[in-house]
Amino acid sequence: MPEPEKPLDLSSDPSPEPSQGPDPKTSTPHPDPDAHAEGADGAERSGGDSAGPTADSQSAALGQSSERTDSGPAAAVTARDSTFSTAPFQPGPALWGIAVLAALFLISAGVFVGTLLDGPRSEKQAPPTSAPSEVDVGFLRDMQTHHAQAVQMAVLIRDRTDGEEIRKVALDIELTQQQQIGQMYALLASWGEPQSNPNPMAWMTSDTGAGDTDDPHAGMADMPGADGSAMPGMASAADLERLASLRGTAAERRFLELMIAHHQGGIPMATAAAKDADESWVRTLAQSIVDAQSAELTALQAMLDDRGGPLG
Repeated sequence: MPEPEKPLDLSSDPSPEPSQGPDPKTSTPHPDPDAHAEGADGAERSGGDSAGPTADSQSAALGQSSERTDSGPAAAVTARDSTFSTAPFQPGPALWGIAVLAALFLISAGVFVGTLLDGPRSEKQAPPTSAPSEVDVGFLRDMQTHHAQAVQMAVLIRDRTDGEEIRKVALDIELTQQQQIGQMYALLASWGEPQSNPNPMAWMTSDTGAGDTDDPHAGMADMPGADGSAMPGMASAADLERLASLRGTAAERRFLELMIAHHQGGIPMATAAAKDADESWVRTLAQSIVDAQSAELTALQAMLDDRGGPLG
């Protein structure tokens, strides 16, 4: 006899064949209680981790932040700067000369004006008056012109010799006398006086030590470089042209010859102002010029002798 059919076992649920997913139109998802519980446990664990990150995770985060900073604007600036040469700019001799002279003139003029307002630190002097004498004004005007030519000759020789001794002397003359030009300019400006002198050396008469007559050039016409019509010791245009045409030792000898004559002419001017100027400021400046150029004369003469004397 055939065996009777077994009744269908509804207690077992065979696994369905995999499908591409439920059709939203025909099926409704049935949540799995076990899966929901497992998901809840995972979420709780995840929440616990995020609430208290470990030291390792903090370090990793900081490292990533640092990397982002290094690749940001600061790194871009560094990369940009690295494309340019870091070697310092080397200006030529001419540019250095112009820059130094301009800076010194502005500094010395500003410092001197400030000193006029605040008073000198080294010694007590009355401030300059608003009514300077003819000697005060005349000396400052003429000595500016005198100093300017000394600066011109110093610049010329520095470009025409490699001798370190001469170049150092020339630089010292250039800087010192340019600074004094700034001081004299500032003092005249504080009085409202013109800088140029329509009658050079008119302030220097027999009463100021120029000689026994009223001729401002008396006793000075025989000085080297003086021609009886210019300020004492001043080089002529021909003298400067010749200096500019020379090189090496020949240029050094000619420069020393001209600068010695220049000092020999400037010292009597400063001596007269130190004696007869009304303003103590002018007298002090004039005396400092006398002292400095008198000492320089000895050194310049020794240097000229070492090189064979005047060029002739």
